[in-house]
Amino acid sequence: MVDKLNINKLRCACCNSWDNDTCFPECKDDWNKENKSLGQCAITALIVNDYLGGKIKKCEVENSKISHYYNEIEKQDIDFTRGQFDENVKLINDKYKIREDMIKTEHTKVRYELLKERVNEFLSGLDKIDLEIRLCNMCEDMIEKSNNDTTIHYGNDTKIIIVGEAPANNGWRKSGKCWYGSDGKITGSGRVMEKLLTNIGLKLEDITFVEAVKCYSIERKSLTKCKENCYEYLQRQLAILKHELILTLGDMATKSLLRDIKYKNYKEVVGKIHNMKIDELQINVLPIYYPSPISYKDNTSIFETVRNCISKEECL
Repeated sequence: MVDKLNINKLRCACCNSWDNDTCFPECKDDWNKENKSLGQCAITALIVNDYLGGKIKKCEVENSKISHYYNEIEKQDIDFTRGQFDENVKLINDKYKIREDMIKTEHTKVRYELLKERVNEFLSGLDKIDLEIRLCNMCEDMIEKSNNDTTIHYGNDTKIIIVGEAPANNGWRKSGKCWYGSDGKITGSGRVMEKLLTNIGLKLEDITFVEAVKCYSIERKSLTKCKENCYEYLQRQLAILKHELILTLGDMATKSLLRDIKYKNYKEVVGKIHNMKIDELQINVLPIYYPSPISYKDNTSIFETVRNCISKEECL
């Protein structure tokens, strides 16, 4: 069975690694950060094959001379670069390709090796942080650690990342799937978030999720101390992930990032786009209400701001 979390992690690594210098030569003049997958299909298919195995397939774009590459893993098509085409474009005449034949082309080999180096750096950087978190003892008896190998839930989309407060006792730290409980069922907050995302054309599975506090805090009074201890880990993770927009869930998660903004009441900052800097990276941060089905606060209008921001209408 194909591990979707690992697929999404690799998808995120590839998307963060694509650039003009890894683009197919004939597409370089048209490449831009709004269509990062343009001209990246052959070398991306090689990368996916490196990490996940399976077979590489080549097809044609109907009514054109354009070729396209993607992967087949356990009889399932995996295509990280399909988004470079309009959704109505048809791909036809697919056939299997031998990777050794693909690398015989010099520019393909050079671009593949460059992309592979960046993907390796991305993955190893995040894995190193997760290992440090597993070995960390700063919070000692205040927390319970998770059995998961990662503190990041990787989604299909690379534009939005949600920063939560801390793992719940029965949430994804036990289920291994964000917004799902240990019983395998979607949580109440997951249902609320699902409806909000549907309004902007996204699903729960699309969104990457990370916590400000990395471990389960046994007592809530410990959260502030744990947040400070985890701050460096969170910053380093976000610096590697480079998502366009961060949604912070509630006061604690917001204060983890917007440390220079002083406010008395959370509603003073919620729904407003703020800008923060991590290293040399400028990131938009949008605080939202926690999607609780019990103490419900309406995020609907805020998600219109989310829609506009990821479509570049309101981002700073």
